[in-house]
Amino acid sequence: MSETQTEESNVEVLQQQTASEDGEIGLSDKQLTDFHGNYARRKSDMDEVRGEMGALIKDFEEQGGHKAAFKLACKLKAMEDSKAQDFLRSLKRYCQVFGVFDQSDMFETQQIAAE
Repeated sequence: MSETQTEESNVEVLQQQTASEDGEIGLSDKQLTDFHGNYARRKSDMDEVRGEMGALIKDFEEQGGHKAAFKLACKLKAMEDSKAQDFLRSLKRYCQVFGVFDQSDMFETQQIAAE
């Protein structure tokens, strides 16, 4: 049997194994509608939680918080210590190479001079 014939027979076997009672390939109608019902409920729950999170973040920002800095700090807090240290070492190097902190030093010097 050639490789192409073997692949074709494998596809036929797979189709036979996945055929539902009504001859359709894949999920049965009941499985599909059950899945859709569960999916729709969970998506609705996620949408509700996203709305609550959005309101929470909005309140945080209105009180002076910085959303991106907070999210990064939460991400770092959740990391293992060694991974967090590696991340911070890399971030520091990248910021140095890209000159990210060069201008911030200039603003701090101007601020001290103004005082």
